[in-house]
Amino acid sequence: MRNFAIMINTLINNKDHRELNYADLQNCVDELVGKFGLEKSVEIINSFSNNTRIGRKEIRKLKLIKDYIIAETILIFDLDEKKFFNSEIREYREARMACYHLLNKYTENSHSKIAETFDKKRGSALYFIHKCNSILSIPQFHRAFKEKYDGLESSTIHFISKLK
Repeated sequence: MRNFAIMINTLINNKDHRELNYADLQNCVDELVGKFGLEKSVEIINSFSNNTRIGRKEIRKLKLIKDYIIAETILIFDLDEKKFFNSEIREYREARMACYHLLNKYTENSHSKIAETFDKKRGSALYFIHKCNSILSIPQFHRAFKEKYDGLESSTIHFISKLK
């Protein structure tokens, strides 16, 4: 399963920026089937596709994913945990923005609930989610942020795929 996660991570991040095609995906699927067999491979793929978004009623999973994203953000952005929620330094604001965006993307929490995590109002969540979308739409101007965001998103996907 770990090798499959690494292959998927490679496909997602595509560091050499070459155009991916179905042959790349097929190679990954062939390796997965070769390693785990057809039945287990189907189970793994279904697990990935069924666990892409955490529902509102899955309170335990929501707390886990929220805590994971915050902890991983602090680690990836190399920030001081004590300053994370309150600092107005750009790096801290960008890190919180990435959290807002990923929580919105991978959970069914409302904007109000997401903002509440950071002791902010709904408008803050909406603003940062929109701003993050804008930044991600022109990654060539925000390479450092994009690299950190991609790493955070990739690790978040891996974490969610392991939740049952």
